[in-house]
This record gives sequence, structure tokens and C-alpha cells, in this order.
Amino acid sequence: MKIIDEMQLYYDQRATIYDQSRGYDDPSILVPLQPVIDHIGCELKNLNVFEVACGTGFWTQQICHFANKILATDFNQSTLKQAGMKNLPSDSVSLQQADAYDLSHIEGEFDAAMAIDWFSHVPKSRMDQFLEGLHHILKEGATIIFCDQLAGENSIAGIYDGEGNHIQERNLPNGSKHRVIKHFMTEEEAEEADVGWDRPVYPTTVYGATKCWGEALGRVYARQYGLSCICVRLCNPHFDPAGDWGADDLISGISPRDAAQLLARCVEVEEVDFAIVNGISNHRRGRLDLEVSRQVLGYEPEDGSFFSRR
Repeated sequence: MKIIDEMQLYYDQRATIYDQSRGYDDPSILVPLQPVIDHIGCELKNLNVFEVACGTGFWTQQICHFANKILATDFNQSTLKQAGMKNLPSDSVSLQQADAYDLSHIEGEFDAAMAIDWFSHVPKSRMDQFLEGLHHILKEGATIIFCDQLAGENSIAGIYDGEGNHIQERNLPNGSKHRVIKHFMTEEEAEEADVGWDRPVYPTTVYGATKCWGEALGRVYARQYGLSCICVRLCNPHFDPAGDWGADDLISGISPRDAAQLLARCVEVEEVDFAIVNGISNHRRGRLDLEVSRQVLGYEPEDGSFFSRR
């Protein structure tokens, strides 16, 4: 049996006990997961979302209140049956059987896609096939969220096949044994995957291209004409005088005094030829990194979710 078929059989037979085995049937599991739910929800707010490998619908249930609509898909009818038993709003969530490696029959285009605990199961030899198929059902500039696990102390050790896939052997209560591909990204690999200011940019919209053009023009003047240029990637201004941060602001908001400090430091700093810095307050789940802003400008935000309300 091919390993793809073996994995599908494994999750088919695990469907009725999946939520219990993951602790999803315990409401207290939402406490540690809430920051992740909020972060994903903010990214998908009011968007039409295509969900890959929705399984029993746990994450569909958490995110559907943020999104405009969700088409939740899975290969196994058994897991979709479990998802259908959840309290999913019928006006915004649809369930459909689909093969993630063949999405040609999916109708429409989507603003976003999400896959929770799925990306690590994709064989290396089928990665391009999966990504290309997903690309064809997404609109230009779509948001894509892949959320998966890092290796932990309780991770099942496995072996590597000839393609470099990490393969675990998993057992079910009925005594059956199944091979499952599970790639664990290290923290170092996850950090390397972050896009820094010095990484190549790939704008997918005219709006994004104009942003990149402005930064490139600044670099030209800095190098050819000696004009000091600091480009600021400024997040959403947050002007609530009460100091309350909304869900969107907690990942991409900057307060007035943090913005004023940042821009003042850009004007006053010396001996900087060219730099691209991020402008955001200090949030636990902020979408932009502050390392360069701190190193180049000495920027230290005074507001954000890391601070108590003042």
C-alpha cells in the first residue's frame, strides 16, 4: 500500500476518536490555543477561505466566526461526517470531499487558504503538485496560512525514506499500525522562513509593487548619491485614547506615541545609508519583527499587548 493511501486509511479509522485523542473534546484546550485562533482569525477576517484537510472540523469551528465564508474540504468522508456533527453555521460554512492533490473540480476563486496540521504530511515529491493546485483556485494576492507543529519531547521518532520524508509508525486502539509522513520543522528553520527586510520581495499586486518600487528607489539614491534613506513599513495606526487594543491591532497596530518615536528616530539617527525598518508596537503576536528597528534606530515601543494598560 502506498504511504498516501496508508495515511488516508489511518485518519479514516481514527475519525471517531480524533477529537478525543487530541484533547479537542475538552473546552479547556481553547485556553492555550486562543492566541493562535485569534491570530489566524484576524488574518482571515471577512475573507472567503478554502480549507485544506479540515478533518473533524475543530479549526473550522474556531475560525468560521472570523471569515466571511469557508469551504472546508477533506479526503475522508468519515472525518467530514464528524465535522458535520459540529455546530457550524450553514450560511457561511460548506463541507466538501476533495483530494488536496487534485483541486481541479473546486469551483470559484478564494481570498485565502488555510491548512492546520496538514503541511507536515505532504510528501516532498508531491509538494509542487499540491502548491500549484492550490494556487489555481486562489485570487491574486490571496492569504495563505499553514499552521503546524514543532518537534516536541513527546514527538514520535521515525525514519527517513529515500525522498527525505520523515515517516512515523502510529498505532490505533484497534491494534492496526500505520505509516504516516510527519515533517517537523525546527525552530531555526521556522525563523529562517521569516521574510526579513533584506530578503528578495515578490509582490503579487500593483499596490505591493509600488511599495517595493519606493524602497528600491530609496536604495538607489542612497548608494549612488549618498542620500541617507530609511524606509518604514508602518503598521495600522491605533488611536484609541482608552488604550484598548482590538483583535486586528494586536498583530499589526502601532500607537501614536510609538509612531512618533519611530519617525523621530528615523530623522535623528546618524550614519545610516539605507535601511528598511518595521513600525509596530510591542505585541506578543505581532506580525512584524522589531530587531532591525531596535538595532538601527534604538527604537523601543512603549505600547502594545506586552504592556499593561496605562
